[in-house]
Amino acid sequence: MVPTYKKEGLEAKPFIHYLPIVIACVMFAFVPTAMQTSCNGIFLPELGKDYGVPTSQISIYLTIGNLTAAVFAPIIGQLLARFDVRAITTIMLLGAAGSFFSLSISASLIQVWVSGALMTGFCTSFVGLVNPTILTRWFKDLKGTMIGIAAAFTGFGGVVFIPIGQSIISMVGYREAYLAYAVLILILCLPGSLLILRSHPHDRGMLPYMSEKRKAGLLHEEKPGMSTWTVDPSIAMKNPAFYLLGLATGILGWCLLLNPHFPTYVGTLEAAGVNVIITGAMLATLVSGSQGIGKLVLGALSDKSPMKTIVFAGCLGAFSVLAIWWGPTTLAMPLGAIAFGFFFATSAVLMPMLAGSVFGTGENYSIILGRSQTITKLITAPGAMVWPFLAENAGGWGTVFGCVAVLIVIVVLCSWLVRYFGSKIPHIPVDAEGNVINQK
Repeated sequence: MVPTYKKEGLEAKPFIHYLPIVIACVMFAFVPTAMQTSCNGIFLPELGKDYGVPTSQISIYLTIGNLTAAVFAPIIGQLLARFDVRAITTIMLLGAAGSFFSLSISASLIQVWVSGALMTGFCTSFVGLVNPTILTRWFKDLKGTMIGIAAAFTGFGGVVFIPIGQSIISMVGYREAYLAYAVLILILCLPGSLLILRSHPHDRGMLPYMSEKRKAGLLHEEKPGMSTWTVDPSIAMKNPAFYLLGLATGILGWCLLLNPHFPTYVGTLEAAGVNVIITGAMLATLVSGSQGIGKLVLGALSDKSPMKTIVFAGCLGAFSVLAIWWGPTTLAMPLGAIAFGFFFATSAVLMPMLAGSVFGTGENYSIILGRSQTITKLITAPGAMVWPFLAENAGGWGTVFGCVAVLIVIVVLCSWLVRYFGSKIPHIPVDAEGNVINQK
């Protein structure tokens, strides 16, 4: 049995002591993020009928929402570095619940757009920024695994809340469903935010979680060190790695926005007389179902090497696009759908891990990640409109799939360049409480 490792009055405890933090982060993904990302589809037709406009006009708020998230990201990142994380997550939960409530009483299309945009900004920030920041602080080992577990519950939440929302809509209407979602966010997530979360493990007298192997190694060192490191945000922003990270994640967002159009693609093939092996709905189900597993698997692999895992995910993404494009009448299409679901994990899991490997996991991590996500969201914002435009006006879906395959290669290349340029940024060592270590 490995003895307990202590340093500076702080103790590295067994995993069970860190589990409540993981559960709190899981709930952020499972409830508000899942409600926003996975459940949108059940509300758009209802809003369209209520206001007498096409669903495409309602869904404008998704583009506005990405722009809102671009504004929110650096602000939330800065706040996470300076203030108690409980205050930040509580305000975000109240904002998310308030957005759903506003949608339940909306009286105009403008109110729908504004409320939907705020909902997108608050809800997507949990998985993209808040959870990676909290979990990288609390876990020296298994960071990727924990980020993957939390992110996976975005898909699992959709499995739970889509039927709940549909039932409420069919019985009493979509406004009541929005109201129910708002109440559920407060009931299920506020207790964890207020009572469980802490900004750092040292707030509970603990060191970040370490594997037994790491603890055993540290105990046998003459001068054991548990320091992590960070970088100066002003220096990071002068390095190409910062902009390449935002660019890679933004281009990746464009690739992932192909997912909602798979049913349309299958419908086009069927209309042309192609004997497609699976329906569009089945294709979408396979992609959604494999996302959760993909986040778990790629999250665990990223603990070994984020860059190698990104290359592996890129290969899966390229295979998936080509398989769905070239093999609609064969088993290649369902296999491609599963591979695309795994590829989905790249955005929520691998890019935050890549950021940590380049910019460190110290106090400045959330600042740098938040600022880079401004670039990401600005790039991603128009992506939802690009693919259908190309399919209709620039050579059909073959053009779309070809473009996505090329973009996946660019994402992998940009990720490698992030590591290359990022290796030149000077590291600032910090101790377990986030204080800079004097190297004199």
